[in-house]
Amino acid sequence: MSLGLNYIVSEISDIGGRSNQQDYFGKVRTQHGSLFVVADGMGGRNGGSIASEIAVKIVLNEFVSQKSVDILDSIRHSLHLANRIILQRGQEDENLIGMGTTIAILFLNDIFAKTFHIGDSRVYQFRDEDIVFCTTDHSKVSELVMNGIINPEKLEFTMNLIF
Repeated sequence: MSLGLNYIVSEISDIGGRSNQQDYFGKVRTQHGSLFVVADGMGGRNGGSIASEIAVKIVLNEFVSQKSVDILDSIRHSLHLANRIILQRGQEDENLIGMGTTIAILFLNDIFAKTFHIGDSRVYQFRDEDIVFCTTDHSKVSELVMNGIINPEKLEFTMNLIF
């Protein structure tokens, strides 16, 4: 498959209020398309940086070595594999109990773009001057908005109260 797409990739990371960086980013381009993966350890828990690194590396490695004709199924499989390995690692090391990560993935080729995500790491699409949400957070706040309990216009104020 031809990859005639032109795109610009940049990355920036901010440690926020944490004492250590828990973000991890990776990208790869193959004959099937390009895969971009971002993970962020959950809530500053122990092992978040380890979980995010494991997740990104597994997803990228599985994508590069995938033999399946169905690329999207292969990506889904890699997410399940990363989850199993992160859970296992957390059970083997008492310092890593409860570790976890969010993850956001963009697969892009000449025909289509597909996103995958778990947690509150987001994928956005920029179209001209506008930002289009491509994903909906898997979070309590997002659930409250979707159920009409929190008004989206007041969400910024609400987020400031929560955090």
